[in-house]
Amino acid sequence: MTTTVLELREVSKVYGTGPAQMKLRRVNLSVRRGELVAVMGPSGSGKSSLLTIAGSLEDPTSGQVLVMGADLTHLSPNDQARLGSCSPTSRRVPWTR
Repeated sequence: MTTTVLELREVSKVYGTGPAQMKLRRVNLSVRRGELVAVMGPSGSGKSSLLTIAGSLEDPTSGQVLVMGADLTHLSPNDQARLGSCSPTSRRVPWTR
């Protein structure tokens, strides 16, 4: 049985207002244990937005991000850290203390 370690369900991200500011539109992604994933695309296509949301550094405008089956939007920063994800408030980098 293969375990899904990261799943994005219908994830969208909008910055500001207007359609030109939508960086992600209903993205679905499933990554299983041991898989390697490459994110490729032209400049401005939403690669960085996708990765910052997948790493829980930023919240999606809509949709769900699940790590090991747990929905990150319902977890505290401490619980997110236990799953191995990072939140903007985590103190993992020593020089930010």
